[in-house]
Amino acid sequence: MLHPDAPGNVGRGRGVTRVLEADTDREEWLEWWRRCGREPFAHPAYCRLLAGDAGRPVALILDGQPESALLPLVIRPLRDLPWADEELYDAISPYGYGGPFFPGTPGRGRRYAESVLAELADWVVRAGLCSVFLRLSLESDMAVGIRTPQTEVVDVSENVVVDLRRTPEELWANYEHKVRKNVKKAARAGCSVRREDRLNDVDGFLQVYGETMRRRGAAAYYHFDRTFFTTLSEELAGSYSVFSVLDDTGRVVSVELVLESDAHLYSFLGGTRAEAFPMAPNDLLKHEVVLYGRRTGRQGFVLGGGYERGDGIFRYKRAFDPGGVRTFRAVRMVGDPARYTSLVQNRARRAGSLPAGDSFFPAYREPVTATPVTAS
Repeated sequence: MLHPDAPGNVGRGRGVTRVLEADTDREEWLEWWRRCGREPFAHPAYCRLLAGDAGRPVALILDGQPESALLPLVIRPLRDLPWADEELYDAISPYGYGGPFFPGTPGRGRRYAESVLAELADWVVRAGLCSVFLRLSLESDMAVGIRTPQTEVVDVSENVVVDLRRTPEELWANYEHKVRKNVKKAARAGCSVRREDRLNDVDGFLQVYGETMRRRGAAAYYHFDRTFFTTLSEELAGSYSVFSVLDDTGRVVSVELVLESDAHLYSFLGGTRAEAFPMAPNDLLKHEVVLYGRRTGRQGFVLGGGYERGDGIFRYKRAFDPGGVRTFRAVRMVGDPARYTSLVQNRARRAGSLPAGDSFFPAYREPVTATPVTAS
């Protein structure tokens, strides 16, 4: 069991040498965050915000050879599961693209990938975690094809990254025809794009975003409230931009909150008013984000994927860079096989059936009445 008061210093040398807490070790965590490219998904405030009420955000520091790394995780108690009869814990990467994150731009060969996973697996066992679900970075070739009795690397989905290392003319020519057509359509309709480095109009953003989530029938998890956006605006200042499309009357018809690292932009949260669809404002918005990313020296604009492989949302994003499809992978790690199996069996007895397939990890967290998805 991972005790809440477990010491942060878990041994010097190879492997996990420090466990940083988002609140008490914030400055040290931020120093590592700055060293590792200012990735938004590794920021302590982001991890705290996405951890939920019961989650405990921590950052594992692997400070050894051949390279150092920062790995954010959210440790979660299992006490809310009716089939967990002990004080048990597991862990998951914060929502988005996880680590490990590395200082500088080191190589990430298979040997080091295996080393990092081995050190993480050792820590997971010592910490007493039942399991870990680790989302990997799209930019990392870490762990491709690695599989051990304790660890499995799985393909989760296809994501799109616009390569910003092209000239503006090359970027424009690389769009599918329908994107170029829609950008021109929005411009002819009198639409314009505004970029701000703060979320100044939380209520206005939330109105468009909330309308979009309801229209799409998004899961409850994505219905963030005003407090979420206010906290994000304050705590992540300097690590995001807000892009808004205004129609010819000055009304905001499309919005997007774009997270920023030293090397990348990430499409995070946004939406478009349904009545504005004929003007195609979101195509214009994304085109302006692409140009902003190139002007500021970023390497890529990560658009993400769809709800399902090859769905309409994925195809829409792919149109901005047909050759920019990347595989999004994750690590599934079982720290305590006996307890993991026991939890799955306990869940099966309560539910009257075993988990449906292996698409949900950890299997003991699969909702009894829900259709299986990738992870919880």
